[in-house]
Amino acid sequence: SDEERDIVKYTALSQYLQWESLRYSSETTIRRWPNASGYIVWGGDEPFPNNANCNLIEQDGTPKPAYYALQNAYRLVPLGKLYFTPGETMRIGLYLSQRT
Repeated sequence: SDEERDIVKYTALSQYLQWESLRYSSETTIRRWPNASGYIVWGGDEPFPNNANCNLIEQDGTPKPAYYALQNAYRLVPLGKLYFTPGETMRIGLYLSQRT
């Protein structure tokens, strides 16, 4: 039916907008390093179907496209420069986090 097609289209467009806005904002924030290194997306998953949220995981446990956009963005390692001359010292900061 037209209504079912509209729901599928609306869902796809909504997920695209979420993916693109979170991808852009996370990559832009990461590029501001060392003044910023990221931000928190409030709401990882949704315990019931909801069409107005920023959750990254669907009610059934399926990751939304935005989940993968953020996963990819935070794989990037910001470097002050890409090339070093032989003998040049590279200084980096090391940050550890404990996962539970």
